[in-house]
Amino acid sequence: MTDTTESLLEQYDDAKSRKLDDIIATQAVICVLLAAALFVLNLFYPDIAKELFDRLKNCMDDTAFTLPNPLDILISYLQSR
Repeated sequence: MTDTTESLLEQYDDAKSRKLDDIIATQAVICVLLAAALFVLNLFYPDIAKELFDRLKNCMDDTAFTLPNPLDILISYLQSR
């Protein structure tokens, strides 16, 4: 067996970084597709596109739609003790 601990660790790190790159690439593709869809929708149905954009903007501004930062939760928990 020629696999050493160092080579296995490098393989794990490579797989981990590729997974992160895949997630980032997927999010970028989704954003580009949504922007293109809103652009095309705005050409044919501007009223509907405006309503969808306003709803999207509202979701971005409303804190109920965002995930809390786990570090902030941990810090507030530790400070309350």
